[in-house]
Amino acid sequence: MSEERLPTPEEYDARIRATIPNYDALLANALDVVVHSGIDVKYWVDVGAGTGNMAIMAMARFSKARFTLLDISSDMLSVAKSKAGEERTAYVHGSSDKMNIADQSADVVSCIQSNHY
Repeated sequence: MSEERLPTPEEYDARIRATIPNYDALLANALDVVVHSGIDVKYWVDVGAGTGNMAIMAMARFSKARFTLLDISSDMLSVAKSKAGEERTAYVHGSSDKMNIADQSADVVSCIQSNHY
């Protein structure tokens, strides 16, 4: 099986909005679902976090929640960390099939546009 080259963080951020013109609205809609659900979000896991776009939106809305950002690309996580900081956020390099998150520990798990990786 050949290994597909992952895009660099710069390539990803440049391409995502060209590929999905309403990308920011897609993220905002996903966030709205959580907001309107009434969940008291204390812990959010973002699987396939990329450069942190979803998590950054969520952090602004849920200012007391803790976050774990998981991505298969350490380069993506480095960019996410530079954008989101470390105060309430853990960064995990790895694939979703091997993530070590305790069952029922997260209030929200997001996985936006990452299943193809």
